[in-house]
Amino acid sequence: MHRGTNSGTKGSTIGGASCVAGAGLISGGVGPARSLGRETLTASSRLGSMAARMLAQRLRRRHDRDEGRDTMSNQPASIEGAYQEIAKRYPRIVQSRDGKDIQLRLMGSDDRDRMVAFARALPSQDLLFLRRDITRAGVVNEWIRDIDAHRTFSVLAFDGEQLIGDASLHHNLLTWSRHRGEVRLVIGSEGRGHGVGRLLAEELNAIGRLLGLEMLTAQVPFDQQTAMTVFRQLGYEREAVLADYVIASDGITRDLLVATYRL
Repeated sequence: MHRGTNSGTKGSTIGGASCVAGAGLISGGVGPARSLGRETLTASSRLGSMAARMLAQRLRRRHDRDEGRDTMSNQPASIEGAYQEIAKRYPRIVQSRDGKDIQLRLMGSDDRDRMVAFARALPSQDLLFLRRDITRAGVVNEWIRDIDAHRTFSVLAFDGEQLIGDASLHHNLLTWSRHRGEVRLVIGSEGRGHGVGRLLAEELNAIGRLLGLEMLTAQVPFDQQTAMTVFRQLGYEREAVLADYVIASDGITRDLLVATYRL
């Protein structure tokens, strides 16, 4: 197994997903220590100071967001009520950056074959970074079971009859991470460059708030420079970079960026 490089391979997957261009979200990273002497101690001190500064900045931002806001406003009256409010939200029409009408609706069991065809039409580079192999009908069936169990909410974007993007919010009410959801986006070739990724991400923000979530997370392979730029522009903050954390379908390990967004 070969170690992947992070030399800016161009691709299009957002949070296990799809979309290409800067690395603003990852600036300021510190590489691994090279020795165990004075240099290592100095680097460790710098990392500790950096972590303290980042924490202080984050706490200040959280305080600013909470000032004058009812901190319980995110909590739904009931989870069933939240599900109903999410269902009422769709279908709906929104406009792309260039003024095109985009239809948004929730994914259901009737979309299995449509999703498989959409995935199989993605560029080969994108397929490397899909969290699940959704080119297989059985895998999409598992996805749909998660939707039926309300563990996943997936919003599909259509240009006319053509599926051009998917955004999914994954969460579990029975775990200690029930206050957060994980975001995954896949944007087809026809949907790129029109702001469809941003539209879908904003839908997941709205769903997260209806569910009473406090935080959204995105996990992005380090090669996916465009995806990282999109999340940075949406206000996500870097939390960690995990070395060799994922293996793409080509068998090469990649570093993984974890970013969060506070609702």
